Amino acid sequence: SGQASAEVVAALIARLGALSRANSIQMYEASHSLAELGRLGEMSGEALDTLITALSDSNCWVRNAVVRSLGELEHPSRDITLALAAALGDSSWGVRHAAAESLGKLGQAPAEVPGYVMAVLVVALSDSDPWVRQAAAESLGQLGQTSAEVPGYVETALIAALVDTELHIRIAAADSLGQLGRVSEGVVTTLVAALDDSDHDVRYEAANSLGQLGQQSAEVMVALAGALSDSDVFVRLVAAGSLIQLGQTSAKVIMTLLEALNNSDYTARQMAASCLGQLEIEDETQFRLILIALSHRLHDASVHVRRAALTAIRRLLDGRQIPGYHWVPIRERREKARK
Repeated sequence: SGQASAEVVAALIARLGALSRANSIQMYEASHSLAELGRLGEMSGEALDTLITALSDSNCWVRNAVVRSLGELEHPSRDITLALAAALGDSSWGVRHAAAESLGKLGQAPAEVPGYVMAVLVVALSDSDPWVRQAAAESLGQLGQTSAEVPGYVETALIAALVDTELHIRIAAADSLGQLGRVSEGVVTTLVAALDDSDHDVRYEAANSLGQLGQQSAEVMVALAGALSDSDVFVRLVAAGSLIQLGQTSAKVIMTLLEALNNSDYTARQMAASCLGQLEIEDETQFRLILIALSHRLHDASVHVRRAALTAIRRLLDGRQIPGYHWVPIRERREKARK
């Protein structure tokens, strides 16, 4: 039936609890099996009770696997959500990390507790372990997408996380600020400042989030235009993509994308082709130049680039005639040839 029973859950917990660290492979397998239970579908009430009780097990491997299993459930109850929130206070950083990740996977929390869940995740942004802080930042962004209301303190906490000393936390915070969709002076100013971060991944997420927010202020436009000259090709590309999203298609944007079509990294070429397909071009000279550049990528060594180029060409044409090309039906051409 795909439903896990209390007996199955108890057996997996007992097996994992009985294994010693010396049996690392077996421990991993048992832990993985227990964690995957949540994906099987609905669990019996007794099985869920057994899992929640196991959150107090003395073995951190058991607690970790139980937390990950609860995070895979499709329709978490109020009790499960609160149990996962409580696991953020576990003595093991691995359990806290799993709890922070699982809370983000739950999507929209039951109506009574979303504010509480966000509050405990904000507290987790100050955890002593950087991986817990990263997971908390990522989950706040995920929950922000599905929640009707996002408390102001969430935005404030993520802005503070964007200057964390740990790189992966700054990356997560920059991404989550875009997912929240809250356009405030503090968010915009912080993301614009992050375009000067020493790490290219932070700059990438900041540029992407500015496009997501849809803020067309002069501050944003100038900052993204400046990012077109970034030392990293992917930052330049995402800045160009964000400017296109915001309705700004300058000659610099087009040249940035055309240059990236010849980059040695196929991912950059693929991304450039996809961005070019989103353009709205009226100038025939520019239009022809873009079509020629994309047509060259139809012979690219990477199938991903070829597909992206073909999709872009189809979208750009979309009923529009190819500049300088006059199509003559085959029958007419044959008749002319006979004459």
